[in-house]
Amino acid sequence: MDERWSEISDDLQIQALVPGPAVPGGTLTLTLRMRNTGPQVRRVYMLRSEPFRAMQSTLRLDRGAAGPPEIQPHPRPHGYVVTEDDFHAIEPGQIRTFDQTLRIPGDLPPGTYPVRWTYGNRIERWEGGVQTLDGPTRPLFGGERIPGIWTGTLEYRFEVVVQPA
Repeated sequence: MDERWSEISDDLQIQALVPGPAVPGGTLTLTLRMRNTGPQVRRVYMLRSEPFRAMQSTLRLDRGAAGPPEIQPHPRPHGYVVTEDDFHAIEPGQIRTFDQTLRIPGDLPPGTYPVRWTYGNRIERWEGGVQTLDGPTRPLFGGERIPGIWTGTLEYRFEVVVQPA
């Protein structure tokens, strides 16, 4: 297991674990880990539905000479209603894990490719009342500042090995 972690930002570190090699057109289920290095409970905003995590938990696969970078997940305009269950508490010294799928392009030749995972959050409160295609949003945490919420951006870089199909 890779023991490297990202830098620490406001008592939070991230790490991605890769289960093994991939094949063109296949998928890898990554284990995304978040570690609270501080003395207080931290809360991270991570949507439970991974297809809606664009711009929150983003994977960038650098295809090199094989083509432009592959950025996942692709943005979706609507279809998910955020609840308090999307704000996950991490106790001091503890690690919280999330799964996220990396799709390997079918035309990607065998080789080793760099991937960058970017996790970011700017949400400090969820006041509700915003009209969406799915209806108006509801206030979460009483519309007040979310207790222990982490804000910022962290990056973690790793490699994926693609083997012949």
